Amino acid sequence: MIVQDERYSGRNWEGIAVVAIVDDDSVDMTGFVYDADGKASPGTPRNADIMDEFEDFRKATATDGNGPWRAALVQIRKSDMNVKVRFEYDDLKKWKVTPGNMESLKAAFHP
Repeated sequence: MIVQDERYSGRNWEGIAVVAIVDDDSVDMTGFVYDADGKASPGTPRNADIMDEFEDFRKATATDGNGPWRAALVQIRKSDMNVKVRFEYDDLKKWKVTPGNMESLKAAFHP
């Protein structure tokens, strides 16, 4: 769903990174699109159904002892369609994009 989102169709991208911060009441998504030179620009998916999928994914991947994750980072590399997903269970601020950390997170999220 992420790769097929209208935000990315027709764009020349080489990588996509999407962070979803999920709690019991909402999903906050932030995304970046990377070009062939590695330059990142904002690119959060437009399809709101992706938020529902993150909520369902969170429930499905909950493990005994850890509880459900609170944030997920999805990194997609177009060249080989490699998808990496990482989870954060405790620190919601770790991947929360703000004006103060945007540049460093763009680099850290690069697929």
